[in-house]
Amino acid sequence: MSLPLFQALDRLDDHLKDPVRIQRWAGGACNRVFRLTDAERTLALRLNRADTDRLGVVRRRETDILKTVQGRPWAPEVVAIDDDGLLTAWVEGQSPASGDKTDLDWLVQALTEVHAETPDVGVLNMAEQIRHLMEQGPPLESAIAQALHRHCDAYRLPASLTLCHHDWHPGNIVTTRRGWVLLDWEFAALGDPVMDVAAACQGFELDAAQIEHLAGRLTLDEDRLRQALCLMEAVALVWYRANPESAQQADASADAWFQRWSDVRF
Repeated sequence: MSLPLFQALDRLDDHLKDPVRIQRWAGGACNRVFRLTDAERTLALRLNRADTDRLGVVRRRETDILKTVQGRPWAPEVVAIDDDGLLTAWVEGQSPASGDKTDLDWLVQALTEVHAETPDVGVLNMAEQIRHLMEQGPPLESAIAQALHRHCDAYRLPASLTLCHHDWHPGNIVTTRRGWVLLDWEFAALGDPVMDVAAACQGFELDAAQIEHLAGRLTLDEDRLRQALCLMEAVALVWYRANPESAQQADASADAWFQRWSDVRF
């Protein structure tokens, strides 16, 4: 047992009933996740990396959001949370389908339910997030960096902001017989709902026809959605560069983004 895990279990002693069985769980690009089974229930324990602030994570904001959405059917049940980790009820179920098998009716409803929330929490401007992440990783090629800055300069945060998760993909969602639960709220904030829709388009690997359908159902301006897709793809590439464990994905991601978006104007 690692020291951080031992320390976490010691802090959480009041929430656990012996005996406790511990399983390391796959997944999580930033943190380590464990499945804990005690005498009464099954829980998920996330141990936070110490340097996640440089990757754009604001722990206080995540805590405020999770407390605000407690009781929503799609929110994880929080047992304990602090700067070092998060303990929630384990959610048993399946991840939703993606690609051409994506249930667009469900996705529209899920996005609509989350975007109906307007909590008093910190705001996240994705253009500022991109600039922050660019400073955390190795320098980009000059042409790519200039294109990123140009697209960030062109973006304007809308006046009407909503709760946004910013990391919609099947691995962060569990569907159950009673509904669905959205996990991993590290990048959530009050933000631009069109950015959140773009995150879902990318996370579910939707094609152009599916994206057009989603935009129509949500009555989104297609140019604004294209701009959001451009910026959310940029977020991914600079995040990879800022995270040493994902460095191998970074160069190919940057080249692909540049080929797709460098000549586009919004």
